Amino acid sequence: YLKCNNAAINELEQLANGCIEIKGQRFVLHNKKIRELRSICECDDNIVIIYQYRSDLQYIKENIMNIKVIKSMNDIQKWNEGLFKCIAINVDFGGIDNIYKLRGDRVIWYSLPEKFKDYVNMNKRFQIRDKKCLIIHNLVVKDTIDEINYEIMDQVINI
Repeated sequence: YLKCNNAAINELEQLANGCIEIKGQRFVLHNKKIRELRSICECDDNIVIIYQYRSDLQYIKENIMNIKVIKSMNDIQKWNEGLFKCIAINVDFGGIDNIYKLRGDRVIWYSLPEKFKDYVNMNKRFQIRDKKCLIIHNLVVKDTIDEINYEIMDQVINI
């Protein structure tokens, strides 16, 4: 990651995601990620969208119909039972203290996490059913901090 304070990194990541929250007010800057997200969500798969910031979640909810936000283990149980088609889950909910597995055909990382271990831990939670493959999308906007974060994650994965 870049050597600067966490607040600056958080703001750069929100800018890459298309909207930013400053002092409780949200500003939409671009729709590159949300457009791609809508396109992916048109498929008939079970979709998990992983987000990091409150502003991301609000933007996602405004643009993706019938999305269920995961807030509890009960929500995860209902998802695994097939009661929802598309869910949004905060990367922090995937922490190592929470023991659970998720089903899903597609995982979409709307926000790349701050820590590589969060990315790995969350991805490990997905069960592959019926020998189908799991498709993981990492939404990365060109010429933003996303590219730097993704390159770093890619290098760690390929070591």
